[in-house]
Amino acid sequence: MEQIDFSGGFRRGMVALITGQGYPVAEVSLQFGIGNLRRWYRAL
Repeated sequence: MEQIDFSGGFRRGMVALITGQGYPVAEVSLQFGIGNLRRWYRAL
């Protein structure tokens, strides 16, 4: 579950960052993705 959430949030963040629409949204998405990645990595 967390892996799917991470990739989804990260992809959304990168798309928003590249297209330049809603930088705060991209920043939040990236932070959320990084947080999920840390939890998922610890679960390994």
